Amino acid sequence: MSIFCMLVHLLTLFWSLSFAAVVPLGIVDIAPADSYPTALQACHGPLCPIPQPAPRAPPSLTSIPVMNCKGNHWCQGYKTDTMKVFKDMVDKLPDYKQFWDGEHIACLKKGTFPDLTPATICMFFEHTSGRTLDAALVKKSVQFFIIKDCKICGTIATEDDGLFENGALTVNYVLHP
Repeated sequence: MSIFCMLVHLLTLFWSLSFAAVVPLGIVDIAPADSYPTALQACHGPLCPIPQPAPRAPPSLTSIPVMNCKGNHWCQGYKTDTMKVFKDMVDKLPDYKQFWDGEHIACLKKGTFPDLTPATICMFFEHTSGRTLDAALVKKSVQFFIIKDCKICGTIATEDDGLFENGALTVNYVLHP
């Protein structure tokens, strides 16, 4: 049984190839893996592959998601309606462009605050657990910021569960863009 499990696992990994496996009775031609059950369906025992969790489906954002218009206290000193400027910036991005957790998608630097602190507001994903999220999601999220009348800073959940800790798009003041 364990040899069968190993073969099924190999066939699953290399589905487009045909193999010749040596068995005690001789050489048997094995068809491509798509004609066999998957490793998880047919394989049982200690040598079978460990099932991996299915990847999360991309969030749908079909209704207005959980969000807020809060940010660092420096956001209050910024006089520009950043969301409309960000919308113009991200609308130029291809929908398939991917962004990592913390990667600045767009930034607006506009002079300095009275204490000479650089006035930079950036848009970035956070709490994505190493996943990348695409520009299509950024575009939808920015539109929701505008609908909610968030002008400068804010955070919007990127997952349908509405929890910021499972993924969020944030627009906030950053010290080092």
